[in-house]
Amino acid sequence: MNKAEIGVVGSMPAGDCIMARPRVETILSEALEKPVTLICAGEGCGKSYAVYSYLMNTDSRIIWVQLSEADNNPSRYWENLCNTVKPLNDAFAADLAAIGFPGTSERYELYHEKVADALKPNVNYVLVFDDIHLLKNPEVLSHLLAYVDNPWQGMALVLISREETISPYDIGTSDEDFVMIDESDLLFTKVEVSDYLSMLDIDPAPLLVDDVYTASEGLAYLVNLASKIIKKRPGEMRNLRSAIKRNITKLIDAQFFESATEEMKKFFVKLSLLDHLSDSLVSSLPDGDKMISRTMRMTSMIRYDTYMCSYHLHHMFKDFLKSKEDILTDEDRYSTYKAAAEWCKENNYRFEAIGYYEKVGDYSSIVDIASSMQLDIDFHSGIYLLGILERADPSLFDEILAARVLHTRMLLSLGRIDESLEKLGEYIATLEAQKITEESAKTLVWLYGNRGFAKILNSTKTGEYTFAEDFAKADDYFQKTGTKESPAIVNASILAYSCLVGNSRKGEPERFIAEMVKSVPHTAHALGGCLCGADDLTKAEVAYYRGDMTACERYAIQAYLKAREGGQTYIEGRVLFMMLRMHLCRGRYEKIEETLAQYEAIIKKSDLYIEHIQHEVVLSWYYAMIGETDNVTQWVKNDYTPSGSDNYITGIENMAKAKYLIAEKKYHTMLALVNKRPSSRGFRQFLLGSIGLAVYEAVCLYNLKDRKGAMDALKFAYEMSAPNAFDMPFIEMGNLMRSLAGAALREKACGIPGEWLEQIRSKSATYAKRTAHVKSLYRQDAGKDGDIQLTIREREVLHDVSQGLSRTEIAAYRGISVNTVKAMLQIIYEKLGADNSMDALRIAISRSMIR
Repeated sequence: MNKAEIGVVGSMPAGDCIMARPRVETILSEALEKPVTLICAGEGCGKSYAVYSYLMNTDSRIIWVQLSEADNNPSRYWENLCNTVKPLNDAFAADLAAIGFPGTSERYELYHEKVADALKPNVNYVLVFDDIHLLKNPEVLSHLLAYVDNPWQGMALVLISREETISPYDIGTSDEDFVMIDESDLLFTKVEVSDYLSMLDIDPAPLLVDDVYTASEGLAYLVNLASKIIKKRPGEMRNLRSAIKRNITKLIDAQFFESATEEMKKFFVKLSLLDHLSDSLVSSLPDGDKMISRTMRMTSMIRYDTYMCSYHLHHMFKDFLKSKEDILTDEDRYSTYKAAAEWCKENNYRFEAIGYYEKVGDYSSIVDIASSMQLDIDFHSGIYLLGILERADPSLFDEILAARVLHTRMLLSLGRIDESLEKLGEYIATLEAQKITEESAKTLVWLYGNRGFAKILNSTKTGEYTFAEDFAKADDYFQKTGTKESPAIVNASILAYSCLVGNSRKGEPERFIAEMVKSVPHTAHALGGCLCGADDLTKAEVAYYRGDMTACERYAIQAYLKAREGGQTYIEGRVLFMMLRMHLCRGRYEKIEETLAQYEAIIKKSDLYIEHIQHEVVLSWYYAMIGETDNVTQWVKNDYTPSGSDNYITGIENMAKAKYLIAEKKYHTMLALVNKRPSSRGFRQFLLGSIGLAVYEAVCLYNLKDRKGAMDALKFAYEMSAPNAFDMPFIEMGNLMRSLAGAALREKACGIPGEWLEQIRSKSATYAKRTAHVKSLYRQDAGKDGDIQLTIREREVLHDVSQGLSRTEIAAYRGISVNTVKAMLQIIYEKLGADNSMDALRIAISRSMIR
């Protein structure tokens, strides 16, 4: 069976001198029965060869990820993984690229789901990570540990390392799931040395076998090297053992370098400078095709992978070559790194390209690549790019004006708003003090644009809404550039809320909206359609939170049309989320289905991770609200795990998490979630978020019998919401708020107006009925209506209702309290999707639940 038949992807070891070793294959066969195998042995032990030789004789699909030190950059590591799996499943690789490095539990769960979908049933997969000892970045290592902690069904994981990077003790994996193979398992025995010599047509005389075995100490690489020397220099047998022991570097030098021309020596060393030896990249080097052919004839220490179309240098050979870098001139290094950078850029290895461009000092290309990335760049990329800019000579920002835009954008993306504003002020003042050229005008467009966004983000903290003036200046400079065509579409994302008000003063939402209304025409014109529809989305959001569904719908439709025209798919998605909430409040099931279908159509066209995450959040929120928690996506169900890779522009996922936890009555977990995220990020920086979190806390504490804590949280939420009449956070809690508001009404000293509590209690009950109605219709469409089960006691109470008994009479007859009867009837209504007792009786009779 060949590689094509079993499906092999990745940069695997290959060569003519791979020998079957039954003893090692038995060890590997037993190990791969377990989910995780760690092969830890020193350099030259033949780890990769042994695994590859064994796997080639199995029917497994092999995914071989060859790691390098460059993979300590999470973004570079993710590109490597995506490009590795691409030959096996192009669509799957595209999904992974869209997700981005899973530095948070949310991203990892989404990634986990995509992998589960991609794995074919009844197929054995083996995922190999080779050279994991090169990984030092904790976040990249944590991704590998996630594999170990949660092995996939049908996939064995093999980790190859020179060092004991991880162990069962470190990760808490049981011996039942984890196998370690060490150096002693891989060393050649004398019998295997004899077999190897025979395979190379060398007479395995006992004395020769003993010499080779003693000299090599069983190391696979040295056995191979000794055998090559024997074939090439049979007269030097006496010096074999001491030569290997004395200096392996000298042997490599003698075997390869002494006979090489100066030109070839330089070519060898140039190869050691590169991380990715694609055949097309190697060919782009001077005389690359000719040199690589001669090299392949001279040594087996460089191998060609026909499936990845790339070359692979043995580690020891590469280390040797690196020690010879002094034979290269500066021009040699420059031309090599430049060729590698151009190849990586052309083949979508963006971060590797940026790394090579930094080596040659081509910051113009770095800025071009980075500027082409999406507006809200992820945390890892931001750290990486910011580091490059800050390592550069300060003159860079004078020579390449666009570097100023990129610098402030990275600070902004990393949430370092004050630093970004300081730099923006400095860069703008410097440029405006000079004669304005076309280049400086274009730069000022984006600098003012960045400052506008920075002020928007800062407005939650400062309460100052002055960003429109910056967007207006950006538009002024855009017109001065003389450019008639609009810039490429800039698809801006929205924070956890579109109304970025941070305090509860009356009229603050209107102040923010007024500034957005002034801003959007300028951003749409000068910044490629950016923020189109955001002003109407903010109006719709404010109207919704005030319970004005008519105004909400009107503004939402306007926002949707403007966002679509401006290419703002992220804003389109947020508008649809607002429409979904509005339709649920009204109990419009058919409209909900239409809205979800529209959302699905948008997502199918999107390759942005943040939009896919938003879609998952919206669906999870909806399913949690109607009590269909089995449909909530897995990462939303998991506890929140803080991560250094959180982007500043995230947060709405916590809304779905909170709704899920409350629906599942996991009140302690919900409270822990609320307290885990720092107050400077996430919900608490927004007025609407603060109200929402306080409401969540209130209902959780009430259901945990902490009456005082619940009343304090409810009062805080009321005081924050009252000046601007934001009632929907309370109403959306349905029956939970109905019960809490009723308890507050009985609490005379709670400090909340009784009239307001009465209204909230009534509206919450209505909201609950409409949600139950939507749930009922959803279950009918999903074929789940037959799954509805009433308890014996619930059937008895419903039977009593059918007999015309009042709640007081039912309580007396059944020996329970009136409040218990009320609570049971409410549960019955929710299960059946009924609005009242007559509706519940009709549904129950039609389904033969009662007679």
